[in-house]
Amino acid sequence: MIIFFMYLIFLVNGDEWNAWVNIMPGPANPSFHVVGKIEISKGQKAVLKAAIPQGINHKELILNLIINGDKKTCKERVTVRYDRHNYTGNYKTVLIRYSNGQLARIKVETIN
Repeated sequence: MIIFFMYLIFLVNGDEWNAWVNIMPGPANPSFHVVGKIEISKGQKAVLKAAIPQGINHKELILNLIINGDKKTCKERVTVRYDRHNYTGNYKTVLIRYSNGQLARIKVETIN
């Protein structure tokens, strides 16, 4: 499992992860968003879900990257996202985990 995890870290580029709070006026604002690009096998599905429980740092959101489906040799790049509307939190960073290991730590930006 460690070898696969190290392989996935290589595929997930921290420069392709973004997190932001949108505080511009609108019906669902403020809203919170995390978007990233990863490479997975064709036919697999990837989602980001909030970790339960969260960690002790209330200014960091922990998201688990969950990949379902069979691993194949043919790869594709996909976008994964996490959205929360009517956001009332105060996150400064987002930690993306896969198999309980850290993939990326992202600074949260504010759009106003």
